[in-house]
Amino acid sequence: MNRAFYELIRSAPKGRWNGIQRNYGPEQVHQLRSGVQIEYTLATIGANKLWKLLETEPYVHALGAITGNQAMQMVRAGLRAIYLSGWQVAADGNTAGSMYPDQSLYPANSGPELARRINKTLERASQIEQSEGGVQRDWFAPIVADAEAGFGGALNCFEIMKAYIEAGAAGVHFEDQLAAEKKCGHLGGKFFQKKFLGLDPKQCPFAELERSSFGGGCLRSSDRNRTPNDLQDRRVEITGPCDRKMVINALNSGAKTYMADFEDSTTPTWRNLIEGQKNLYDAIRGEISYQDPQSGKQYEVGSKPAVLMIRPRGWHLPELHVKVDGEPMSGSIFDFALYVFNNAKKLMENGTGPYLYLPKMENYHEAELWNEVLDAAEDYLKLPRGTIKVIVVGLQHSF
Repeated sequence: MNRAFYELIRSAPKGRWNGIQRNYGPEQVHQLRSGVQIEYTLATIGANKLWKLLETEPYVHALGAITGNQAMQMVRAGLRAIYLSGWQVAADGNTAGSMYPDQSLYPANSGPELARRINKTLERASQIEQSEGGVQRDWFAPIVADAEAGFGGALNCFEIMKAYIEAGAAGVHFEDQLAAEKKCGHLGGKFFQKKFLGLDPKQCPFAELERSSFGGGCLRSSDRNRTPNDLQDRRVEITGPCDRKMVINALNSGAKTYMADFEDSTTPTWRNLIEGQKNLYDAIRGEISYQDPQSGKQYEVGSKPAVLMIRPRGWHLPELHVKVDGEPMSGSIFDFALYVFNNAKKLMENGTGPYLYLPKMENYHEAELWNEVLDAAEDYLKLPRGTIKVIVVGLQHSF
């Protein structure tokens, strides 16, 4: 089967289809093609570059570009890939010219149009450099784009994938949420697809991808997955870094829950991480306060704080300051372990519990690993099975 696909897509590098299983054949692909074979040069070159980077590098740095100029500066600075964020497109880069929350409310062509503008900018930069004596760098960094949840059903997913290819994107990722109800990853009340390629329920029985009032596809099996009373209502949430003033203000915000973010919102310096953990430790014990050094204003947590949840770093981020067997340990496990070890029992005494949001999970193997970590932590701390509650968001990548 894969040999037939190599014949169909002759530009694919050797090994590109290793391990890929399809429930369709090349004849179905032929049926979707027109009578003229169109060459999508930028998408083809970008996909092959991205594949080579992923095969030869331990990881690939990328930042989110909202304009062509930002992308040009990223390439000039040495980045070898560009991310096109759906959150950025929703907020400030959509074809409606409006500002939206990250809920797939903007026109579906917005992301592909941004990819097209980025590639046109990179093309112009390459032309200028060529006119000034010759191209000195590879300007066409591969673009990895956020296709949200596909903006509809299977046909909508097909159309946006096609649009990104035409715009020259190198790869996309789809979320496993129901497109009509898509929400940003940390928000509660999401509707998930019954079956999702990233987390196969047949291979990973505890990965239930049905809607949960807890807010996501839950790692823990259904007999343990009863939503705690203080998480029954998560219609309004706030998130942000874990500095002391932010923690107090977020807990006092009036939101139902506060997700203390050790990932996207926190620069992972040792000081930021340890002070963030200390701030949460103090907040859980009612001992947190802050005095503004300039105004002298005193900040303290009120009588009805938001329910606390934390977001550890993703699996891809190491903690360089702590080594296991001579290698840096996982930043995910470091953030998780420090928080749960110090606070799980105190949280339960307070009538709540250790609640976590686990970001950027890409397949059921990572879900299985997290489940083993959760079980091991509960066993070590002698907590009842299922005490630690988590929400997850899975990402499916297509290159």
